[in-house]
Amino acid sequence: MPPVNVLAVATAVPPNKLEQNVVADAARKVYARTFARYPKLADVFVNVGIERRYSVRSLDWLSAPHDLAERTKVYIEGANELFVQTARAALERAGVSARDVDVVVTVSSTGIATPSIEARVAPEMGFRPTVMRVPVFGRGCAGGVSGLALGGQAQAAQICAWARV
Repeated sequence: MPPVNVLAVATAVPPNKLEQNVVADAARKVYARTFARYPKLADVFVNVGIERRYSVRSLDWLSAPHDLAERTKVYIEGANELFVQTARAALERAGVSARDVDVVVTVSSTGIATPSIEARVAPEMGFRPTVMRVPVFGRGCAGGVSGLALGGQAQAAQICAWARV
């Protein structure tokens, strides 16, 4: 398989910084009442080694009741903004135009959007209509590594396909 290289990396975080101990306390308040096994699982907040998290909404907003439609709307707005911000930065650092991109892998462990996030922002970004889009969700913390692996495999497959033509 031909080598696949990462040309640039960019990151962005949502505007609300949530310290892990505050999140753990909020989770205890919410889940201890409704989830009988929660006390046995609470140590996950200490053992994972996470010091802080970031969110598009404040912890107060997250703790309040919101229906799925409202939470999904907030997810899509925040994810679109973060995708555009990081994709533009990575493209600029790599010296590549969005029109030159063959494969876009989007990983999210937060929510699900149909159409997917990259499909929603593709015209704004300037991706070709034929760009291969690979939305990845439901993999939790392993999503990032899975996304990199999928992107590499997709790109290598395209290189091999082009070589056979």
